[in-house]
Amino acid sequence: TLQLQGNETVTAPTLNAGSTVIFNGHTSPVTIPDWDYKTLTLSAPGKTLNFTAGADYSASTAFNVAGTAGNLVALRSTETGTQWNFSPPSSISLSYMDLKDSNNTGTEISAIGTNSVSSGNNTNWLFDAVAPTTTPTATSNGAYTFNTWTNSAVSVTLTCADNAGGTGCSTTYYCTDTANSCTPTTTYSTPITIST
Repeated sequence: TLQLQGNETVTAPTLNAGSTVIFNGHTSPVTIPDWDYKTLTLSAPGKTLNFTAGADYSASTAFNVAGTAGNLVALRSTETGTQWNFSPPSSISLSYMDLKDSNNTGTEISAIGTNSVSSGNNTNWLFDAVAPTTTPTATSNGAYTFNTWTNSAVSVTLTCADNAGGTGCSTTYYCTDTANSCTPTTTYSTPITIST
């Protein structure tokens, strides 16, 4: 295992089967050398790790990115808008990654469910970019149509749905007012009763 902070000068080593190179990004930003990695681990929460624009990177055994909540590992190109190329292994572990300008030359990599985001210009990476939708339905002594008058209480049910391949619905928030201008801050858990 070779662990680098990013400020070292290292001649390209011979990386044998089973070898691991870890960049912890202590000195940020760090430019990752375009070596032929076996296992490449990027464990640098809140740090920026740069990849040389246009260069070819590979990891034949495993690729791991480990950030934390609120401290994503930012993977960037040394030239904004110019992709760096990555030939991935079959073993991939992503957590709290912020990716930009990356061209995955292998099988599509799914970052869905990893708390990771795309900052744009990524090829062959899959992120959950479609927000879930919440649909209201209501009853008032039977079926009820919104924007119609009733002299009975109305029970409103909120149903959240995500797109196919999405990460699902976490929490639905709502608010009630007569001007339709409030900010949703109340957590929805059961139907809401609106009395007349």
